[in-house]
Amino acid sequence: MHKGKIIRIYRKKANLTQEQLCEGICSVTHLSKIELDQTHCANETLSLLSKRLNINIDDELTNLKSIKQKLNDWLQSMIMENQDEVKRLRKELYQNELIQISNCKIHYQLLLARYYLSVGRKEKTYKIITTVQEQSNSLSPYENCLFKHVLGIYHIQKEEFLTAINILKTIDSEVYKNREYYFELAFAYDRNDSFYLSNIYAEDALQYFIETNNYLKMIDAELLILILQSRDKQHKAEDRIEKYKKILNFCDVGNLTSRKAKIFHNIGYEYYELEEYHLAAKMYKQSMYDKPKESSKYLMSLDGYIKSCLKTNELSTKELLTLAQDGINVANKINDQLNIHLLRLDSFLIKHEEQRYFDYLEQKALPYLEKHGNITLVKEFKKTLFNFLVRSEKYMKATHLANSIINNHGV
Repeated sequence: MHKGKIIRIYRKKANLTQEQLCEGICSVTHLSKIELDQTHCANETLSLLSKRLNINIDDELTNLKSIKQKLNDWLQSMIMENQDEVKRLRKELYQNELIQISNCKIHYQLLLARYYLSVGRKEKTYKIITTVQEQSNSLSPYENCLFKHVLGIYHIQKEEFLTAINILKTIDSEVYKNREYYFELAFAYDRNDSFYLSNIYAEDALQYFIETNNYLKMIDAELLILILQSRDKQHKAEDRIEKYKKILNFCDVGNLTSRKAKIFHNIGYEYYELEEYHLAAKMYKQSMYDKPKESSKYLMSLDGYIKSCLKTNELSTKELLTLAQDGINVANKINDQLNIHLLRLDSFLIKHEEQRYFDYLEQKALPYLEKHGNITLVKEFKKTLFNFLVRSEKYMKATHLANSIINNHGV
């Protein structure tokens, strides 16, 4: 089994017709049946065909059998963020001619989709997702769960958090043992303002990462838990900042630049909430320094930096507007709609254009955030808009908005 298909793959790779390959060895009809695995192939015939193709059929059969393990190794290297191993296995699998005849073809495509997500190639991921969806009836139970995991990550990256939740929560944990997806669920639930569920999944994810010695993801889970604590008035910001600094020291030892950038951003947020705006600006700026400029994460820190500087008067109006416009340009380039909205709002604040700020918030930003299920920001901005409407004596609109906040999101 598979020997004939292996012959066919390497014949095509060598640009040989069936007549050219089988000349002096067997008939074209016999070769055709061999390639379709419709007939027994004598060892002598198989040896002669392999020799002409310059392959060792036993080695190729061993290669075919090893594909599943290599795919498992590739997934594990992506989970552990071992980038050298990720690249090595991606190249090795990409060059493996036998994946297309293996039972792991869809498995490979799904892991390739996940790889593309990790390097910011959502358009390539979308093409694979579309192709796999057309074959959804043929997926194994494991492949179906892996597909849902990849699809959930894809929708999170598109900021479609409610869609991601509805997909990820249907994964069968008895079939799919990679409980890493608990973290994605926790993240999406947080953006959807579901504190209780987010906290449960964050704690479960942390426990899983501890069990699997995944130190990088342990840090991510601990950071998310600290963010969730910031939504709870029982926890003190000063205590969270101390915890952040302890994690920061661990990152210094491991030279974990990307995690350090997250921590600086989160500390910036804590200082901003404490109205320590100079310290907030300093933390956001450090976070920006440690991130690629053409990335959503950089733009989120830029937004925090601009807001902090607006409170301190450290930068001139011209400097702030330049920063905001540069950020909008980057956001347009990478098609980051969320940060386009946030930075445009910042521009109105910088220019003291209050009416334009709230018009844009009501007509553009809030509809976008509600559509994508970013309920945490929706609640924050609606409360800001409510206060503006009351100040403007637009009581009917304020009452309508208040009812929306209470009915849809709670107080």
